[in-house]
Amino acid sequence: MELCVAFGLIVIVVAIFIFRDEIGDKYFFLSEFLLITIGSTYFYTWKDNKVAWDYITAIGGGATLALAFLALIGYLDYITQEDYIEIKVKVKNDKSYTIPTDLKRRDFTRSDVKGILRDIHNDTDGYSIKYLAKPDFMQNVVKIKEGKLNVLEIPIEADDRFNYTNIKQSTS
Repeated sequence: MELCVAFGLIVIVVAIFIFRDEIGDKYFFLSEFLLITIGSTYFYTWKDNKVAWDYITAIGGGATLALAFLALIGYLDYITQEDYIEIKVKVKNDKSYTIPTDLKRRDFTRSDVKGILRDIHNDTDGYSIKYLAKPDFMQNVVKIKEGKLNVLEIPIEADDRFNYTNIKQSTS
C-alpha cells in the first residue's frame, strides 16, 4: 500500500513538472511545494502513536524537502538565464553574419535587439527591416526569454534598408 502511494506521488510530481507550461509558473511552484510537503508528511506518519510534536516535525521535514526541490529548480532556471544569446543576420545570398554581443538571456529584449541593429547600421537615415515588424520576431524573442531558443536569426530581404557590411561573416 505504501509503495503504491509513493509511486503515485512521484508520478504526480513528474506530471506537474512536465505540464508546467499549462499550469503556469504562478501555480507550478505552489503545487509542487504542497504536494511534496503533504507527501513527506504522509510517509513520516506511517508509524503509530504520534503526538502533536511529531506531526509538526513531519510537516517541517516535508517542507524542507519541498523547498530543496524548488531551490534546485530555481538554480537550474538561473543557469539558463545566464546563457549568452547570438544574433545572426541572414542576407539574401544565404550568408550569415553574427553580431558580436555580450547579451545574456535575462537581459534580452526587443528594444535591445533594435538598438544593437541601429548601432550597427550607423547611418543617419535609419534602418528598415521588415522582419522586425512581423509576429515571428516577437515570438522568437519570447522563446529566447523562456530558454527555448538560443539564436535569433534576422533575415534581410532585398528591399530592406540595413548596412551589414561591418559585421563579421559567420561560417554557417
